[in-house]
Amino acid sequence: MDAAVQLAIEGRAHLLLGDGRIQTLFRGLLEATLVPAVSPPVTGAVALAGGPDTTALYLLDPGAEIGTTAGRVVRLSPGGAARQLLPPGPLAGEPNDPAAHVLARAHDLVVDEATGVVYLITDDELWRGVLPAAEAVKL
Repeated sequence: MDAAVQLAIEGRAHLLLGDGRIQTLFRGLLEATLVPAVSPPVTGAVALAGGPDTTALYLLDPGAEIGTTAGRVVRLSPGGAARQLLPPGPLAGEPNDPAAHVLARAHDLVVDEATGVVYLITDDELWRGVLPAAEAVKL
């Protein structure tokens, strides 16, 4: 088994590998290996969020380049299908605003589906975003 980058547990253990694959284990046995079907493909995943109170897994891929932006959160169904991409975007008329680049700098995330909030952690900041729009607001 490849080295895991992060772990999320929701009855099953989901191990995030650096290349974006997610290995799902149940009772210690490998049940499935999920490869998120997104374009561009995941290559530098750093975090995985999910748990018993969520309906999805959330994968943080800061290296993804989509148009003129970098970084994304991929919302995955329990079976691993990509349900939604949450790319960053510059705030209206402010392309150099730090909020436009927070996903590229983030190295961890926490998702609270009940309130529709995602928290992103960079080296020196904590950001709060709204699901599903992924609007970033500095705390």
